[in-house]
Amino acid sequence: MVVLDAGFFVTLAKRAAPNALLVRARERKSFAVPATTIAEFWRTHRGRGEARFGWLRPRVISVDEALARRAGELLAATRGSNAMDAIVVALAERLSAAEIYTSDHGDIEKLVRSCAHPRCAVVPV
Repeated sequence: MVVLDAGFFVTLAKRAAPNALLVRARERKSFAVPATTIAEFWRTHRGRGEARFGWLRPRVISVDEALARRAGELLAATRGSNAMDAIVVALAERLSAAEIYTSDHGDIEKLVRSCAHPRCAVVPV
């Protein structure tokens, strides 16, 4: 399982992603995004990002109360300020994801180190 953040789709929308990244992504075959990720990239970065979203067909996960609380705990533990990043990491933790694809490597890595699934690899895009 790979969790994708909004930055992954923004990167795809702004420029052609490296073929190696897309091949690697397609090899995983199982993707998830929190529903909030759609709001983040859909507002201004449609087109290519939207097409790639459809091509990858990620499973969209609703942000329920438990996921939101866990994201808040991660923010508190890291003194972070980006709730969207914390939700992505909380989802990766919940799903025991192997990787998170993100353009915000530093903040995501910090959050991952504080979660119960610290072996999740953070893949910069």
